[in-house]
Amino acid sequence: MQAVRCRAGGPLVLALALCIVAVDAVSKSVLRSSDSEPIVPWCRKAAVFAAVPGSPEGAGLDSAVLWSGKAHDKIARTHGSTLVNDLWHLSISADENGVVDRGSFAWRKQTESVNHLPDGRWKSAGDVLAGKLWVFGGDDGHGFLNDLWALPLSGLDQDSNVSWAKPPMSESVVLPPARRGHVLVATPGNQALVVVGGRMRHHICLTDTWVISVPMSDTKEAWQSTQWQELPGIPASCRWGHAAAHVVDPLTNAEIIAVHGGRFKNEQGEMVYHDDLWFLTLGRAQDSTFTGSWSEAPYKDGVKPPARDHHSMVFDKATASLFVFGGRVSESTIPALQDLWRYSLADFCWHELKPHTFLPETRYVHSAVFVNGLMVVFGGEHFKKDQIFRNDYKLNDVWAFSPKKESWTQLTISSCNGYINNQIVQKPTTRITLLLFVVGLLLAWLLGLANRWQAQGGVHIFNYCMGTRQRPQQRPDQRAVFKVEYSPLRS
Repeated sequence: MQAVRCRAGGPLVLALALCIVAVDAVSKSVLRSSDSEPIVPWCRKAAVFAAVPGSPEGAGLDSAVLWSGKAHDKIARTHGSTLVNDLWHLSISADENGVVDRGSFAWRKQTESVNHLPDGRWKSAGDVLAGKLWVFGGDDGHGFLNDLWALPLSGLDQDSNVSWAKPPMSESVVLPPARRGHVLVATPGNQALVVVGGRMRHHICLTDTWVISVPMSDTKEAWQSTQWQELPGIPASCRWGHAAAHVVDPLTNAEIIAVHGGRFKNEQGEMVYHDDLWFLTLGRAQDSTFTGSWSEAPYKDGVKPPARDHHSMVFDKATASLFVFGGRVSESTIPALQDLWRYSLADFCWHELKPHTFLPETRYVHSAVFVNGLMVVFGGEHFKKDQIFRNDYKLNDVWAFSPKKESWTQLTISSCNGYINNQIVQKPTTRITLLLFVVGLLLAWLLGLANRWQAQGGVHIFNYCMGTRQRPQQRPDQRAVFKVEYSPLRS
């Protein structure tokens, strides 16, 4: 009998190793060169992400702009994070049935045509009003900020040079305290910007509300008479890391600012997370100053999302609904959230949505906007314990949720090298698919070993796997032998 050699086990082990290498290569997307520029935004968290009315192509569609955040800028630093100040434009749309138009999806970097960039920062807040992107406050790594910047967006259509600028307000203007983890919401009907909450240094939590009117005439004279005005704060605990959205009342068409969740540190040093939803209604007094009144949103049947912070919230006017996604419930290793909730302003009910599709990875400090009938989610971060074959824990993938279809669509995979092909992926589980393939190969190999064990015994399996030349001992013939000495049939 010939020696048993590892004929099939070796190639299977080699294939297993190659598949593991392929999984690691896909997860890292090593498709870069040191002299290239990224074609998608770097992985990042706590970036400004705002909807832009009307598209650069002039088709009447909305788009979005992404600015700054704490990112994995692989050109600036091979390892670690950097506070970036790059600007990106995102195009995306859906058909009348809520199906994402994959051909419309595209990222475009705009930083090269922008001058006088503000310092990179994270946990800032921004929105679009009067054709400009407005950004307030944040953390630039050296301290908390209370500066207000504006960027005209019209010049980006023709790739012409545009410049960031601070509004030329009077030096005597009283500014809101420097902060991070706040929200800024534009109210087109009032031509105003509203800042709510956040925290100062040393975890000093804020409950305040500030508003500033943006002059119709963008001149120095008009800005010299413009003032920040403080309004009553939320009549509840202070908070940072909350989410906010501009809302239109379905009955009165009044502008409302919705604020949800957040957290604060109590006297015992423990983090307390909020689960409440508040509405701020703006008004004007006879002297043209702003008035503001807060009211807590009602909800029925005791159902509402779990308390959380650093989540996202958008408003869909067509359904008169707020959508809340993700966030976290603890600073510990408890995974971040990936749940999606809808609050209806028609019946004041919270509903947890459970789409029968692939879901975005758990995440917090991500960014979201509502454009062209879609809730678009970008980036963020999720806890390390949930990672598979990856050393980067920030994200730069794009997902779109369609309220009409109640389904998620993944538009790009996450690749922190920033050099993946800018194409829409058909399946959102590339790494998982490869992982399952590897597990399948491993199971097939183990089943092969089990069959040989049953047929040839343990010693032969050892020789089979080790590839030894030792000739196995031949088993004695165990067939039954019958010796016939006498039979009457043969007589």
